Amino acid sequence: MNAQALMFPGVAGGQKQTSQVRVWDTHWGFSISEKLEGRYDPAALTEFVTKLLGMLMLPACGIVLFLPEVVSGAGQTIVQAAMMIAFVLVGFALYRHADKGFRTKIQIDSSNREIRLGTQNAKGRFHLTHTYPVDDVESVFIARSKDTRTKAALKMRVKSGGQTLKLVEGSEAALTPILERVVLSLRPPQMRNRKVVTKATGGFIRMSFS
Repeated sequence: MNAQALMFPGVAGGQKQTSQVRVWDTHWGFSISEKLEGRYDPAALTEFVTKLLGMLMLPACGIVLFLPEVVSGAGQTIVQAAMMIAFVLVGFALYRHADKGFRTKIQIDSSNREIRLGTQNAKGRFHLTHTYPVDDVESVFIARSKDTRTKAALKMRVKSGGQTLKLVEGSEAALTPILERVVLSLRPPQMRNRKVVTKATGGFIRMSFS
């Protein structure tokens, strides 16, 4: 397994971009997430709106009682009850989905040598979606853009099925030291004191895990 940064001609490594990546230490390794963007943060706004829609589904149940009769007699009561239950279930599902958050978060566990992917909500709670042991990861790399207005992306290629996952976006200047730290953290403990070797071959810059 190796880590690599994709290179494109004509794109300077020190291009000026605002970092949108946040990194912080934990007792088991470190975490990476998209940087908070202030009051009008899209992830927090999406979470708020989705939760609001979910909560509005509950009072909307009352509207069912004032709908015209579709069927007569007891059948109307059954229809109303079914519709009210549907409103409640949809509202609950929307709220629960939004509570998982919409901000991408990655946990690099150097103790267990694994990468955990998930989302973080506005209150900082982490929802785990996938866990990838280091042996299941083919490579981790930075994909650079030919367009200087487009952010670079830290990506991971999984061995099973050759699937490539985008972990987080940000400036190349911010992602490069993160990539190096991922390499060091996922190495076997006895190899973590070794210097990370960078090899430039064609269109790639590789950082070996060995």
